[in-house]
Amino acid sequence: MANTPSEVVVDAGNLAVYDTRNVLAPADLQLGGNLLEHTPKVISALQDYLRALVRTLKHCPQESMEDGTILTLPDPIAQLPREKPMPRKSKFETSWERFTKQKGIRKHGKQLNKEWDENTKDWKDKWGKRAREHERRYDWIREVGTTYKPASDGGDPFLDTKRERKERKKDIAKKVSKNERRRESFERAGVPSQSGKSSKGGRSALPIGLGSKDSAQLKSLNKLHGKIATASMGKFDRARKKV
Repeated sequence: MANTPSEVVVDAGNLAVYDTRNVLAPADLQLGGNLLEHTPKVISALQDYLRALVRTLKHCPQESMEDGTILTLPDPIAQLPREKPMPRKSKFETSWERFTKQKGIRKHGKQLNKEWDENTKDWKDKWGKRAREHERRYDWIREVGTTYKPASDGGDPFLDTKRERKERKKDIAKKVSKNERRRESFERAGVPSQSGKSSKGGRSALPIGLGSKDSAQLKSLNKLHGKIATASMGKFDRARKKV
């Protein structure tokens, strides 16, 4: 193929050749015909297309490098679909996002539970079940200083750590039990809880020292609550006459 026909378009930018002609005649494509008989025609046409592409690439700018020769391809003719998606436009930054950047506030999430372990060269959890499993698996040696004093005979720092955890759990359990007993004693005495409501779901209980059955003190307390409820602190309120 000395000259490229006008129907053949060489797209060097895409390293492709387009031919709008029929390689095979319509009679060759009849049903029942043996297409393998026309294979030499197809191969000959493909060879012509390849020669046309190589001739076009020879005229492209060349640059010799240590690794070989580099060709600068021209702009592609055909607009092929993108291999990668279009880059997303930057979203509008809200005032809260700007504030978090200035203050260094980060969202709490699972990524905050990860930290890099230099010993195992892997990410591990800071807390939770996996963190405890990681500690039991890899925490097999402890370095102690010269001033180390074992809490018991044998001088085992692992046992000391377990003992400290048990003691902390016992202290927490004692505090919880103490607070529960205190709350129950307040309920029996009719003293309100810290939320200002009795634990039995009734009205606001009286402060310490005022029994719930003392009607005179209860009336004075209700009157005081009514004055506090107004902006003038009861200065312009009139007492309602008894009917």
